[in-house]
Amino acid sequence: TAPLMAGSIGIGVIGEAMVVTATGQETLKGGKPENNGKYHRKFAPAASFFAQYTFMDDGFVIGISRIPYRTGLGKINKTRPDNLATYTTALAPFVVQHVEAALKNHQTVYFETPGLGGGGSGGLYLTGGLTTVDLLTEESLGTGSSYPDASVDGYTVGLGWKTGTDSGMLAKIAAEYTDYEDVQLKSTGSDTSSTIDATLDTMSIKVSVGYSF
Repeated sequence: TAPLMAGSIGIGVIGEAMVVTATGQETLKGGKPENNGKYHRKFAPAASFFAQYTFMDDGFVIGISRIPYRTGLGKINKTRPDNLATYTTALAPFVVQHVEAALKNHQTVYFETPGLGGGGSGGLYLTGGLTTVDLLTEESLGTGSSYPDASVDGYTVGLGWKTGTDSGMLAKIAAEYTDYEDVQLKSTGSDTSSTIDATLDTMSIKVSVGYSF
């Protein structure tokens, strides 16, 4: 009997060189922005695994990839006066604000177009997908405030080249861009709430190696 849909399953690993760009603006107690915002860019290597399904020979691909560990976004210490409403400017004590954040449970559901110009083994392809990640706020604030973690969604687009062998080996290289939704976090644990507005995006080069059967 013939299957209703012929295709192949592929599994493998991904090595990634990633540039993470994050910007943030903090609005302190009383509603006044503390500064004009902060900009942070970090290079971060990453490793992940993938599983995918290819419809027909060298056809349309759907798959899922996941980074199985946390990735730090950077950290900084800052000393400034506590802005409690009960303090005057002259009497406000200085406190240390340790700010740190990380990403965890990074997962992308993706698609790939059929290869073009690579013969029967693949070729040039477009890719896109939906990404979800947990943003972990790992700060320690002398003011007593704390910010909650957040689940962040984003979209990924990219261009790559893929190839394969008759024995089932497959390889891909791709340049990808991921834009995450804007994040707003409100603090708790102090007299009044402060707010952080942040944006996050990544650019990466990915090399994938796996086996298709």
